[in-house]
Formats: sequence, structure tokens, C-alpha cells
Amino acid sequence: MDWGFFELSGMIYTVVNIGAEDQTGNAGHVRSIYLINKADVLGIMDPVRYQNSLGMVVPKNGISVVDGVEIVKLERLPLLGLWEEPRLESEQGYTYQPSFSFDLPGNSPGLLEWIASTEGQKYIALWEDRNGIAYVTGSSDNALKVNVSRQVRDINTVMVQLTALMPTPSFVLESINLAELFPLADFSFSFSMDFNA
Repeated sequence: MDWGFFELSGMIYTVVNIGAEDQTGNAGHVRSIYLINKADVLGIMDPVRYQNSLGMVVPKNGISVVDGVEIVKLERLPLLGLWEEPRLESEQGYTYQPSFSFDLPGNSPGLLEWIASTEGQKYIALWEDRNGIAYVTGSSDNALKVNVSRQVRDINTVMVQLTALMPTPSFVLESINLAELFPLADFSFSFSMDFNA
């Protein structure tokens, strides 16, 4: 963002340029997503409440989790893994409604077991788009819930949706590398979905 100041007839004007040449990547859809149970997240240093030198980015040491945290990893997602986040205005101010949706192929027992385990659970999502940019969606106060729809028609799929109502938008995350995010934490993958298996 470039700031330019111009003086004309005793008045000062400020010009703010949004956009830069480094915004050239534009691949679509969600590449991978990690889900962490909200109860296992001790805190997130969101850049609105905790300003840092990175601007509106959550630093890689900015998420604290319990030791032995279990992480759900959805990777190699179908190309149409979608994310959207409309901003809505009300009398109380602005709210954000992040939503992920994935059409997962097949009704495998492992997938159905994980779906059953999500009842009543809420999640923080660490995810990456196909441009290689990482994000964090959710907070210790507000997190994503899982909604599921199954169908067997011309194709056999399970649609998984993650939705939330948030007071802040999703933030860019400095890194999606778990070893950098949680250098002192032990973690295991309680569920992993590999569509090439």
C-alpha cells in the first residue's frame, strides 16, 4: 500500500493505492485444510487485538494449542473446494459469515465415522488456497460447525460444509507449516483424507 500526500490550495490530499504487482497469482479453490477442535486452542493472536510487525497477518507463533492436540487434515481436496466470507452489516455492527464447502467422493466408513464425531464440535480452520496463501478462520470465541449432506445419484458424494458467524474476518497466516506453527506441541492426525489412496 503506497501513501502519497499532495498539497493544493492549502489542502492536503491523501492517495491510497490498493493492489500491487505481487498480487499476480490467481488460482482457484481451497488446496488443504487443517481443523482443530476449538477446545484445544488456547488462543490466537489476531492482528486486530494484538498488533504486530506483519500488519494484518497472524504470525507463525501466534496460535497456542494444548499439548497432544489432534488435528483433522483434509488434503488433496476435489478441485471445487470452496470458501466464501460475506460481510454483513446490522445495528450491532459488522459480522462475517465464513463458509467452506467440499463435495467429498464416496461414503467410506472412515469418513462417516469422522462425520459422526463432529456432532456438537466446533473447529478452528488453518487452510491454504491454491495460490499458496495460508489463512486462519475462527477464534477461541467463535468457531466453525460441521454440516453434512449425503447423496447417491449420478455420483456418490458427501457434501461437508463448515460455517460460522464471526466478529472479524479470516486472517492471513504467516505459515501453514505445522512444525513452524506449533514448535513445542505434540500433535497427531486423528483423521486424514487422501483422495489418491
